Amino acid sequence: MKRINIVLVSLLAAVFLGGCTKDLEDSSRITYYPIITVNGENLITIIVGGSYTDAGAKAFAGETELQIKTEGSVNTNVAGVYTITYTAVNVDGFSSVDKRYVGVMTQEALDDNLTGKYRRTAGKQGTSEWTKIKAGVYKCTDVGGAILPDQYAYVFNIEKNIFVVPTQPLGGTGSDVKCTNATGGEKIDFVPGGAGTTSYKWIVINSGYGASVRSFKKVE
Repeated sequence: MKRINIVLVSLLAAVFLGGCTKDLEDSSRITYYPIITVNGENLITIIVGGSYTDAGAKAFAGETELQIKTEGSVNTNVAGVYTITYTAVNVDGFSSVDKRYVGVMTQEALDDNLTGKYRRTAGKQGTSEWTKIKAGVYKCTDVGGAILPDQYAYVFNIEKNIFVVPTQPLGGTGSDVKCTNATGGEKIDFVPGGAGTTSYKWIVINSGYGASVRSFKKVE
């Protein structure tokens, strides 16, 4: 989940005024945007009651190392997804941000298996594919069921049949996304069952989506 940083080049030149002739004096100044590298993984899971020590991050603007501002904390005694945010600012005030997501999950959640394909029951009826990235973490494509398979988000299975989709860059667009349950809460129910009855529903919070509840059923 890294954000792309660019180098901004500002060119200043002398100009001709009226009929006056002046020597052209070009000067250039390069501003290197901060590039943040998170130490270790961006997606981490631990069991409730375990321990967590943040590995931090580093930032450079060109060859100059920058100070990192770290925000966020992890309560290892409460199941949930915790976001650690790293911010760096260069000498010209340009900033860059990267994040780490720490999922604190119950032991019972390890028994869940959310992999599969889920089709939206209305609208364009696109299919979201859930792939397990690691214990308790899934990559979900086409989060809105809008036939946009290149757009994806990461889902954390934190309790038995309960998952959370924290605010994160929506893969394929870069704009932020999060999902909530039908009443706006962060914990979303996964409803297991037989073929065609395993389901979930959520609201996709993103500028490209409406505020309606989107329902999905497992197709394979």
